[in-house]
This record gives sequence, structure tokens and C-alpha cells, in this order.
Amino acid sequence: MNAFVKDVPVTLSLQLTDPLVLAGVVVGAMLPYLFGAFTMLSVRKAADAIIVEVQDQFANIPGLLEGKEGVKPDTKKCVDNCTIASVKEMILPGLIAVMMPPCVGLLVGANALGGMLVGSISSGFMLAVMMSNAGGAWDNAKKFMEIVQQAKAEGQPASMVDQYKATVVGDTVGDPFKDTSGPALNILIKLMSMVSLVIAPLLGKEDWNTVGFGFIPLVLMIIVSYVCYKLYWQGFDDKIAAQHEALEQINTKPAATEATEEKKSGEAVELLATAAN
Repeated sequence: MNAFVKDVPVTLSLQLTDPLVLAGVVVGAMLPYLFGAFTMLSVRKAADAIIVEVQDQFANIPGLLEGKEGVKPDTKKCVDNCTIASVKEMILPGLIAVMMPPCVGLLVGANALGGMLVGSISSGFMLAVMMSNAGGAWDNAKKFMEIVQQAKAEGQPASMVDQYKATVVGDTVGDPFKDTSGPALNILIKLMSMVSLVIAPLLGKEDWNTVGFGFIPLVLMIIVSYVCYKLYWQGFDDKIAAQHEALEQINTKPAATEATEEKKSGEAVELLATAAN
């Protein structure tokens, strides 16, 4: 932040009484929450894809679900899915971190960009600390309940089971909190600061002087965001639901076949008994 203030070709006021600075602070304070929401949703999408892959292998690899000796899962495919998801899902959050400084700085001016950096650093730091601490607390709560369950393996009251289920739900949110969104906010703050420092000499000496150039990163960000949404986000839940339904039909077919065969064998026995009489 100090380097940015020194490199811009204008003396920054950074006073909250300036409406441009205040607007930049509000926009900057919003960005860590938007970035964190995208990363949390990305973790959910990757987890859904892995669940579908595991269910597909259980259904299509004979003996895998029963744990037969010599039957091994295709772990490489799961790793490939995680790697591909980690790249695809970071396009949109990375675009926000890279494009927002030139959008604000070139569209409005250095004062608004300075306010945005102040807002993003302030809210991003507090949000990252909250996510790391809360996620770790939820994770450790589930581990504590597992230790309690092991100590009281028999005769558990219903309240203990409900408490454990609640800690599992908390851990489901806590893991991406402490492992994904929280650490990623540090990258957001650093990346926005570095991009702001790079474009600092390009900013006009007065506000609104480079508004024409500011539309270039703005339009580019809108186009890439729309393409990413159409390719990776739109219809994802419907696709996962359809895959789950298809796998359930595959899993229910053997049971239905067995029931049909039992019914036919029963009818055959009855016919034989009638013929014998």
C-alpha cells in the first residue's frame, strides 16, 4: 500500500469524506466475501464430481464395493478430476483479483483504487482470520466427538448421536473454510496490491482522466466471466443430479432382477406342486 501511494503520479488524499475514496472502500470490502463465496462453491462442485466418480466406480468395477482381493479403484481418475477442477474453478476468482484494480483505477482514478485496497485489506484480513479459526474449531469439534464416541462405544444416548451429526455438518463447512477460502484471501490481497502497484504509473493525475481505457478491462472481465459461467457453472447441479439418478438406476437393476427371478422361481414351484397334486 505504501509503495502504491509513492508510485502513483498524484498525491492521494484517501479521506473518507471523498465520495470516490468511500466508494472504493465499499467495493474493496465486498471483494473478499465474493472471492470467498466463489471458492466455497468451487469446493462443493469438486466434491460433487468426486462423489459421482466414486459411485460410478462402485457400480462399474465388479467386486470393488465388496472389497474383494485384487480389485483396485481407479485412483488416477479421481486425482485428475481434482486437478482439472482446481484449475477451472480458479479462473473466475483469479479474474476478479487481477481485473478489479485496473477497472477501478482506470475507470475512476487513483483515489478510488487506493480506497479499494484499504477496504479489501481490512475486510479480507478479518475474514481470513475468522475463516481459519472457525474452520479449525469445527474440524476439531468433530474429532473430539469421535474420541468421545470411541470411549463410549456402547449405550450412547440419542443426544450424543445428534451432537456428532451436527459436528459432521460443521466439519463439512469448516474444512473449506480453513483449507481453501481462508488461505486464498491472503493471495487475493497480495495479488490486488501487486497489480495496483504495476498499473500505478498508468493512472491519470486527476480522477476520470483515463475512463476510456478503463472500459477495456471491464469489458474483458464481463466477457470472460460470462464464458466461465456458461462453461463451468450453468447447469452443473442438473448434470450432477442426472448422474446420481443414472447411477441409482444402475444400482437398483440387480436387485430388481433378483426379485423377478425369485418371483419366477416361486411361481414355478407352485406350478410343479399343482401338477404333482
